[in-house]
Amino acid sequence: MKAFWDATGGHWMKQSLVGKLYGIMVSTGTQHGGQETTALATIPIMSHHGMIFVPTGFTHPTTSELEEVAGGSAYGATTIVGPIGQRMPSTKELELAEHHGAYFGKYLKRLN
Repeated sequence: MKAFWDATGGHWMKQSLVGKLYGIMVSTGTQHGGQETTALATIPIMSHHGMIFVPTGFTHPTTSELEEVAGGSAYGATTIVGPIGQRMPSTKELELAEHHGAYFGKYLKRLN
């Protein structure tokens, strides 16, 4: 992913991404696999492009529930796939991803 963004110098020069919204959805192998760190690591890259980060905050109940292990953070939708990718997203994680998309869309409409 870093190599991809490192190759976007032409967009940076033309400022073609300035003012564009972005959100992030992350998948990791374990519950403490760096979901929030990965999301935070995007901010400097996108800031150089002048992009606007739209985090979900704690606007969905999944991000603060403790009943079961599930992804999700204030930065956006996440899922935990297991060390070898064997776990599929849970119902709660899928609900959070749908919420994330709708939440992002609400802000996108405001800009258009």
